[in-house]
Amino acid sequence: MFLEPLREPGTRLATEYHGGKAGRFWGFEKVVLEDITIFRPRKCPHCKQGDVVFDELDFPYCPSCGNEPFKAQPKRRSRQDIEQYRRLKAQKTGRIIYK
Repeated sequence: MFLEPLREPGTRLATEYHGGKAGRFWGFEKVVLEDITIFRPRKCPHCKQGDVVFDELDFPYCPSCGNEPFKAQPKRRSRQDIEQYRRLKAQKTGRIIYK
């Protein structure tokens, strides 16, 4: 029985090319010490001890306490903002305004 490949031969996913984020730091904070600028890894907001890194599934976590850092909620847009955006987009596609 012959199984077909899931994707074309010779093609790879982006994580296969770049290796994903596993083991990388979640973010950096800028610290200035005597006219020297240092970027050090961001500390965990829960325990304030461990540096937050990405796991195998590309989710950030703290290795010392095991918690995920809090994630900022996306900004909620009002109905007026959405309607204004749609009107401007319609004008651009209709060549009424040029930007």
